[in-house]
Amino acid sequence: MKPLPKAPFAGRLCRIRVDDGLKAVLRNLSGSTGHELFLQEIEGTKWQSFWLRSSTLLAGTAPVAPEADGSFAYPFLVRTSEDRYIIVSKDAGLVDQMLERAGVGGHVHAPRVQVDRLARELVFPKTLEGEKIAGRRYTIGSLYAAVEGYARSLRNVIFYGDDLAEAELFRYMLKQSVVTRIGLRDPRIDKDLLNIGSTGSVDFQYRGIAHLNAIDQLTRFMRARGDIEWRQGNTWAPESEQAPA
Repeated sequence: MKPLPKAPFAGRLCRIRVDDGLKAVLRNLSGSTGHELFLQEIEGTKWQSFWLRSSTLLAGTAPVAPEADGSFAYPFLVRTSEDRYIIVSKDAGLVDQMLERAGVGGHVHAPRVQVDRLARELVFPKTLEGEKIAGRRYTIGSLYAAVEGYARSLRNVIFYGDDLAEAELFRYMLKQSVVTRIGLRDPRIDKDLLNIGSTGSVDFQYRGIAHLNAIDQLTRFMRARGDIEWRQGNTWAPESEQAPA
């Protein structure tokens, strides 16, 4: 199996409510594409990968490289926890097409991610389990938000930086905004970890094993805080979450 490219990946958090979950997805894809799919464990992590081959280009995105038989190959990264997954590929649209092609689109549910609450508590830390927070566990490198109170004159704002919480202008604007997407960094390694939206869309620049394990630590942190909420009624639609326009 080809090695995974260290490149941008995008996709979503999702729950697949079918028997056998991801195994059923891969079986269906193998049948629809005519190419058997194999999951490969990524050593030193709890992640897996597979390559989806197709006779046609998918999602309007160029594959890593055409295969010898003329098909196209697309890399996927997967993190599994029971019937809940992080699934990413070269483009969020590829994940959506893959789920639709596997025939499980109607059985996929998205979480609600409390990115607004998370952003505020990272910028204005109060207490954690009754104790004063000594510094921030994660910092904010990018943030997308809807702005309230300015009608059509100012609808959305986008911020980028190494640690937005240190910027007075950002702290002021956050008080008047509703966060829809946040990019999180680990100050211990000074690297971007993960961008995540309120409906569970994610993207990151894949950098290897240590990066995947750091994402796991981040999502555990968010689950422990109750920032990722799974509800039976949440629906999924095959569209990627974009920055506000």
